[in-house]
Amino acid sequence: MSDGLPIVPPTREKVEQFLRFTDRAPDEVLGILLPDNRAATVWSIAVNGVMAGCRPEYMPVLIALGGSDGGPVLRC
Repeated sequence: MSDGLPIVPPTREKVEQFLRFTDRAPDEVLGILLPDNRAATVWSIAVNGVMAGCRPEYMPVLIALGGSDGGPVLRC
């Protein structure tokens, strides 16, 4: 499902390009997404960045936004 904007398929190669721009482990949990209590991992942030059409070098910004509330729970 999309908001009408194009979605880039998150291939493993594209996600790994994003991961090259961080020293964090792909399975590191940055927070928990409510209401489903889903883990927001570095890997899932990279996947969403790919799908949104971000450039890989923006990964540090995506990680900063993913953990920007200062706590272990992200209210999205």
